[in-house]
This record gives sequence, C-alpha cells and structure tokens, in this order.
Amino acid sequence: MAEAILTRLAVDAPVFDAERGAFTRDGVRLSGLLPTLKRLFYPTFVHTRRKKPKWLRSAVSRPRVTVERGIRIHDALGEWCTTGTLPRDSLARQIAVALTTRGIRLVACEVPIAYTQARVATAIDAIGEDAHGNSVILEFKAGYQRSVRDRGTLSHVHPRVPSTPLNHATLQLAMTRAILAAEYHVDASQCLLVISNGTGVTLRSLPKWAREVRAETLLHR
Repeated sequence: MAEAILTRLAVDAPVFDAERGAFTRDGVRLSGLLPTLKRLFYPTFVHTRRKKPKWLRSAVSRPRVTVERGIRIHDALGEWCTTGTLPRDSLARQIAVALTTRGIRLVACEVPIAYTQARVATAIDAIGEDAHGNSVILEFKAGYQRSVRDRGTLSHVHPRVPSTPLNHATLQLAMTRAILAAEYHVDASQCLLVISNGTGVTLRSLPKWAREVRAETLLHR
C-alpha cells in the first residue's frame, strides 16, 4: 500500500533547490510548511526552557540535538531504510529498534509533497508499512524536550489547544496528513509522531483535534 502512495506522490513532485534553500515546482518557489504553520498557528510563541529544580540538576541530562545532529539522525534512518543495517547513531538506533518492535518497516524517507493552492511544500520524514501492509506516515523528533511552558493556544484549532512544542510537532504531522488528503487524495492508515529523547522512544498517534486539521487553513493570510 505504501508503494502505491509513493507512486501517486511522485507525479509532479516538488524539487528542493539547494541554491534557493526551498522547494520549487515548475520553477516557482514554494513556502516551507514549518514557517507557514508558525505564522498561522503560533506567531507569538517564544521557545523558553523551564529551569530544573535543584534536586534534578545533578541527574543525567537528555541529549540536546543540534540541527546538524538532527540531519545526521534523519540520514541514518534513511540509510537504515535502504540497507536494513541498524544505525550507529544512538538516537537513530533507538527509533529503528522501536519501529521494528512495533512491526513497522520504512519504505521511503524524505518524501516531498506540496499543497498547490497555498504554494506550500514539505518533506515527509518517512513512509512505512505495518505488519498488515497498512501505510504509516512518520514524523521524527529527536532529543525532544517537553518541559517547556505553553504560551497561549494555537490559532485556527478548536477546541483550545495549548501552544507547546509537542503540539507544534503534532500539528506538523497533522497538516502533512491533511495535505496528503487534499492534494493527493491519500488517506494514510496511521500517522505516528516518533519521539526519541535519549531515555526511550514514544510513538504518539494523532489526537482528535489534530485529526480535524484541514489543509485549507493554509490559505489564510
């Protein structure tokens, strides 16, 4: 089933232009999904970390993942998808083991998609299949810190949902799912947010509010 989805997504797929640092389609630059979500759903959010209480400060801290490390993790998972060899990177290996335990195999990584009406593009972290052959859309978050205070609520989401990094990541996956439905008429069987923070891996399905997110919201200006 995942192979059929990939065939559909390959038709007129957006291309990443390294010189522009953006996706393009037919020479037209497309906006990235993440900055578009920030502008529409949480424009005033400022990322600040909670200060650890004294009794926790001596504990082993979770790894902080830089952009470069995040890219390496994604690359390692892409190589695992191709070769079947478990990644050497500890966080990438955690994710691979968790997915294997869950009976999910990766079919493709970094799959570009676009929503033509809003001129927005992104890349799906991975598309996989479960043990029953059902497609799975995966979003990876590594070195994830959830101890961040919320700053208000997300716009265009009902009922009220706190504006937190976890909900931002959930929104990203939800909008990916919505674009698949609106642009490609693809209804993914499962969408999972895969969080590896150095102490373990959590696989989270989309909550009810996220399943109601629609791609048309990206048309708001």
